[in-house]
Amino acid sequence: SLIPMYVDSTNYKNDRIKSIQASYRSSFLLSNSGKVYSFGGSYADSTISYLGRTAKRTISRPTLLEHSNISGKTFTKVAAAGERTFMLSDEGKVYAFGLGMNGYLGTGDSLNVHVPTLIDHTNIGSKKIVEISTTSNKQSGTGAISHTLLLAEDGTLFGFGDNSTGQLGLGDFNNRMIATEISHSNLSGKTISKIAAGAQNSMLITTDGTVYIWGNGGNGEMGYGNTNNVNVPTEASHVTALGKQFIAGDIGQTSTADAHFILIASDSSVYAFGENSDGQLGLGNKTDNYTPTKIT
Repeated sequence: SLIPMYVDSTNYKNDRIKSIQASYRSSFLLSNSGKVYSFGGSYADSTISYLGRTAKRTISRPTLLEHSNISGKTFTKVAAAGERTFMLSDEGKVYAFGLGMNGYLGTGDSLNVHVPTLIDHTNIGSKKIVEISTTSNKQSGTGAISHTLLLAEDGTLFGFGDNSTGQLGLGDFNNRMIATEISHSNLSGKTISKIAAGAQNSMLITTDGTVYIWGNGGNGEMGYGNTNNVNVPTEASHVTALGKQFIAGDIGQTSTADAHFILIASDSSVYAFGENSDGQLGLGNKTDNYTPTKIT
């Protein structure tokens, strides 16, 4: 349809929707009761299910996602990007499905997963996950690369997936197939409150409003004055210099994974920097800008 239309609510008319997610050929609704509805499909010749159902399944209206793996579970968040989807239960457990290439699903192997499946929680242990941020980029014939960040209730940060530019913040450039704790002396004494994964970069914000950015150096989008890849969480001193306490942020990307960053401060002011070929920084021009600048 070329015009906005009501989504067919037949299958959830007695439930209220509280959040939505849209990704590659798929859409998801999360209800107040913790149910997930999926619709959309996959390539006609694909053996990958993007809906959390059997392979090649295409559904044209929101339909309750049901499987024995999630029977009786209540979900609080759905995070989808590219060919992968993650679901967070109220118990703090993460379930995934989609393209398993290179272990990007966090299940410990590279197998495609058609139905919601518990990721490998070996390193997470009893910690309760409360936030998920995932990204997918550089679409190719073999699928898009991806990395995912998980934040636990106690502020512990975990990551898995692609790490070719250091975006997992583990001090190296090796991919991880299971969630691995991200810790570094740069974060000593800090408590993480917000996370964001985008392009081939990662960002976190601590409870005192400090911003950390790492990953792909690209053309200098991170604003560190160089194009070096950064493989540990690093304080964005150029953001700190603004004298603001930041409370949230996100990372956007182009089709070639060039990043832009957007941040909101406690006084509701919004700042942006990074790649700007389409005016995505909101600064009234299309010139790349690697200095955090207030959107007015």
